[in-house]
Amino acid sequence: MADITVVHPSMRMSGCEAVCMGVLEALQTDHCITLLTINEFDIGEHNDFFGTNVNQDEIEHKTIPNKIVSSLLINNFSHQTYTSCIRRLIKQRIDGEEIVISTQNEICGGENSIEYIHFPQLNQAYTYESADVGQYRYLKMRGHDSVCNKILGYSKSKFRNGKIVANSEWTADYVQRLHGFHPDVIYPPVNTKQFKPTPEWSSREEGFAMVGRIHPSKNILQGIRIVDELVSRGHDIHLHIVGVAGKDTAYVDTVREHAEAKDYLFYEGDLSRENLITLLNTHKFGLHTMLGEHFGIAVAEMVAAGMIPIVPNNGGQNEIIGYNSNLVYENENDAIHKVEQILQKPQLAMDLRESLPDIKERYGIARFKREIRAVVAEHITD
Repeated sequence: MADITVVHPSMRMSGCEAVCMGVLEALQTDHCITLLTINEFDIGEHNDFFGTNVNQDEIEHKTIPNKIVSSLLINNFSHQTYTSCIRRLIKQRIDGEEIVISTQNEICGGENSIEYIHFPQLNQAYTYESADVGQYRYLKMRGHDSVCNKILGYSKSKFRNGKIVANSEWTADYVQRLHGFHPDVIYPPVNTKQFKPTPEWSSREEGFAMVGRIHPSKNILQGIRIVDELVSRGHDIHLHIVGVAGKDTAYVDTVREHAEAKDYLFYEGDLSRENLITLLNTHKFGLHTMLGEHFGIAVAEMVAAGMIPIVPNNGGQNEIIGYNSNLVYENENDAIHKVEQILQKPQLAMDLRESLPDIKERYGIARFKREIRAVVAEHITD
């Protein structure tokens, strides 16, 4: 048994939190676990959402005082600087702990740390060349990186001394670009409970679902344009747009306006877990349009529900569908062509559906817990 502190600064309802809850469940019976966050949250609600069974009596939950967090918010720091400051505060509170597991990106804890990277937060300037963004902006970004690294106490050698894990091969490749080494991959836990991949294909609706935060990074408007074009070609299809509204209210309003103007678009907003499962279990297709998606739990859930997802050729979601060229598009026109082929050829649709992986076996919660326990056991032995 080891004393383990799990660090997850902000507990919400996203893929990061699926990892945190999976880690807590995997380790709670064999180790003494402390969870450190900046916010209070309801463990029961998170268990229901992520399909986990974390026992709050087994976990000691500590939070950073609100006054300290608020003082950082007042200064209107950049997100990268703010998260570096929060992690610096956390590190001051966990100094000397036996094992520290960060389930929300870099904490630079050194040899006693296990750090799960959803997407790297440090050294972002290294992904650019000065010719790409301009010399002034490039130097500004390098300076910003240097400040954040200093706040967090980052060095490449110290970072590599810990056990670093990425959520996909795509993210692992990105880590290598920024930090100079390729970490191991443990895919996030996908809650497959209540998904029904077996209902007759013919009984499902000829519809698409897009699931993700309503934000420009998710490329929602591209998905709308793809469906617009297919409808204009005579295909009797529709699209459900599901997700929490992002902070870019103008973008959210634009998406809403498109949906309100067309009878084949439905703006669903933030559906309950039950209603989301029902939607995915009763429709044929998924559409995921974010470039550089780190993993794509929504895509894995679509496959678990028996849907056929179509995704861009950029990001970890390609791994979920087995890099199937019939389901991956290079640009908007290619996406329209790929989807139209599937709509026009029922046997192709059936073949593609059958070719998709077993999500529970490859990405499920039980698999995740086994892999996390193995990493922790190896770390304790070392």
